[in-house]
Amino acid sequence: MKKLLLSMMLLTSLSTSLFADKAALVERMLELANISKLMDPVLTQMQAQLDRQFQAQATTPAKKAIVKKYSDQIVQTTKEALAWENIKQPFIKLYMKVYTEDELEELIKFYSSPVGKKMMQKMPELLTKSMALSQEIMKPVVPKIQSLAIKMNKELQSAQ
Repeated sequence: MKKLLLSMMLLTSLSTSLFADKAALVERMLELANISKLMDPVLTQMQAQLDRQFQAQATTPAKKAIVKKYSDQIVQTTKEALAWENIKQPFIKLYMKVYTEDELEELIKFYSSPVGKKMMQKMPELLTKSMALSQEIMKPVVPKIQSLAIKMNKELQSAQ
């Protein structure tokens, strides 16, 4: 019985140590990948999109002020929810599930290399431009999607 208990304690200790080692690898990889900074262009793009979307409703200076106040609050709320200190641990857990220790070590090597550093340096710009490109591509599709949504709502109402 003592041997079983001792074995279980040793296994638990080893497991905890391996878990901590892998978590440290993930944290290092995320740091090198500059993940904490990748949300900035997304939030900037979101602010611009909200401004465009809401400005159509703002037909007077008073309405524009209201729209600005609420779009700023929406962005601030999102920034707080997605602040790195709030999402870091869930990201670490996610990456630990997806990558092995060997893969994490390879990713760390890559992100430490000149091309890995350049990739991460350019990533915010690429994200911003990719989102803008996607929006541009979707512009002609949006009216079709809206039309389909209207048709669906009509069918749903008549089916009741």
